[in-house]
Amino acid sequence: MKRLFQLACAAGLLLAGCMSNPYARQVSGPGCRVVDVHDVRILQEVRGEDCAEGLSAQVTLCNPSTRPVRIRYRLTWIDVNGMEVGGGTPISGWQNFSFAPQETRRLRLDAPSADCRDFHLYLQEID
Repeated sequence: MKRLFQLACAAGLLLAGCMSNPYARQVSGPGCRVVDVHDVRILQEVRGEDCAEGLSAQVTLCNPSTRPVRIRYRLTWIDVNGMEVGGGTPISGWQNFSFAPQETRRLRLDAPSADCRDFHLYLQEID
């Protein structure tokens, strides 16, 4: 009985760990251990005078700790075929920003072309 309880607890912890970032398909990296991903939204919108369609993403991140945190991120856009746009290199290089304790931030990211259908945001903590 004790062994069964231990297995059930281990399974529960494993599932809780997997559910801690429900946006893991789009946001990942070691920076996810120091900031919380609260929301990911993708919006298809019309931009400019030529009425071209574009994709925008908004990611809401929060620093849950009582200390400032420095993060850097890299964004890669993905086309309809699942291929990275830009020849396999990130469209934007590393971008740095700081979080105050308990601060929430929204990153708004615009796709570079109408071919983009999804994105991947990779987060790292800066020591």
